[in-house]
Amino acid sequence: MIKVLSVVLLALVFSFYATAQNKKVEPTKFIGQVVCSVCWDEADRNITPYGTQADFQCAEECDENGVSQALAVKNFSGEFVLYLLEDGKFKLSGKNWLAFIAKNVEISGTLREADSKRFLAVDSLKVLPVPKELKK
Repeated sequence: MIKVLSVVLLALVFSFYATAQNKKVEPTKFIGQVVCSVCWDEADRNITPYGTQADFQCAEECDENGVSQALAVKNFSGEFVLYLLEDGKFKLSGKNWLAFIAKNVEISGTLREADSKRFLAVDSLKVLPVPKELKK
């Protein structure tokens, strides 16, 4: 009886594992702003919008040091979440996302997490117009 239960339990575990491995990851769509993943934290972005000349300079310096660009997305509770951008199906014209710094974009891609960080593999990217309230 114990052998039978052990075999059934083992079969269930393998079945669950096989189902989890075959699960198709669906693309996700986000609207946010491309930012430097380090420079972003230099100010409270609810008070000081990202995109000043100092932000651009910081992003360029960080890029030279290999710092990743990210997508800043405001969640439902009003907090910003950063997704580190990585290559997906979208073809970059440059070596990284620096050309999109401070631009508002719509990105479709696949999410993953590793080492307590969120990553977004970019499959499509569309630059959005600047909202009226941010135009000067």
